[in-house]
Amino acid sequence: MKIETIYTLEQPLSHIGESESTASFLNTIRIAVNGKTEEVFALTGNSIRGTLRDCAARYLLDRLDAKVGKKEFNILFSGGNISGTMSTDIDQAKRYRGLLPIISLFGAGVGNQILAGKMTQGFALPVCRETDGMIPEIKGIKRGLRDNSWKSLTGTINFTRFDDSKNVNYQEYLQGDNDNTDKGSASTQMRYEVEYLVPGAQLYHVINLCADTDVELGVFVSALGGFSHSPILGGMGGKGFGLCGAELIANGGFFAKIENGSIKLCNTAKNALDLYDQFIIDNTEEIIQFLGAVKNE
Repeated sequence: MKIETIYTLEQPLSHIGESESTASFLNTIRIAVNGKTEEVFALTGNSIRGTLRDCAARYLLDRLDAKVGKKEFNILFSGGNISGTMSTDIDQAKRYRGLLPIISLFGAGVGNQILAGKMTQGFALPVCRETDGMIPEIKGIKRGLRDNSWKSLTGTINFTRFDDSKNVNYQEYLQGDNDNTDKGSASTQMRYEVEYLVPGAQLYHVINLCADTDVELGVFVSALGGFSHSPILGGMGGKGFGLCGAELIANGGFFAKIENGSIKLCNTAKNALDLYDQFIIDNTEEIIQFLGAVKNE
């Protein structure tokens, strides 16, 4: 299943590619356009995949109402890691895939083997003049954006970080002597600059799902549901960056839409999520035992 997503920024987007002194710049890649190469902003597929994996992991543990150990936490949220010489254990792989469709879909490094996932994706590229020949004409894309260079869709903003421990109005809340005047202490404030993609800009992204079952598709839908509660792309979400809306198209038809903190799903997506929810209910005890999880009190 090919899923095309149009992200529409509601707040500035920060996705840092490099920094110089106190300035941070957007991540860029080079693309071939009309026989020549152009530099253009790109939100990495790994960033989007990581966000969706986190949402899917939280969804599963919330439904199980359980906590897991650090090893299992890393497998669910970070994809795990490989320890020792790589080998293949078919029975173990089948058990992980059978009980944890989140692993089947996103993949993971478990013990000394890699379990490949069934979801692949590219980079999210801005709708702009440079990418006009790469992004198809589909519903939801603002035509006017194709006439503008991506650089015209960027800006910079300056922040000031204050050291509140040196604020005389807060000294009553600080233990001990705070007199650093003769110790070469840092300045009470630091200014830094961030490049961003402007609100109103759009990104085009493609995910290919090779889900073999409706339950695996339900895992993906569960991740979308979690993302809809806090639809943040890129970094610096705590500073107000990254808020967006999203429209997803599967094989040319409506799949899902995320806006205003909620999600609308097509019937196929709804049915897949229902089946995944029932799968968790039917296998709760076995999944908890397999993960070595502990039910919340």
